[in-house]
Amino acid sequence: MFETRTFTVPATPLKLNLQLPGYGFTNNHNEAYLMAEMIDTQDRVISGYEKDSCMIQGPIDSTQLELRWQKGTSEHLVGSKVRLRFYFRGARVFAVTA
Repeated sequence: MFETRTFTVPATPLKLNLQLPGYGFTNNHNEAYLMAEMIDTQDRVISGYEKDSCMIQGPIDSTQLELRWQKGTSEHLVGSKVRLRFYFRGARVFAVTA
């Protein structure tokens, strides 16, 4: 697990530079994954942006993978101060961009 620093949600979608499974990892039984959740300034998960709503399984090797939750992208939170918290197994995350 890792978290980003607090940032203001931009008007453009959040994107990942992601390799899943990452180099050197196997994906036996589809065990490689990445989940992301949005955290508010009070350290609470924002409703609709829970990790179970944003689960990515590979194989994926992308520099522009748009982060999506069941609720959609981050467009509902534009201008809000948040952090992203990632949970993963067998993944390589190189960057989070907008």
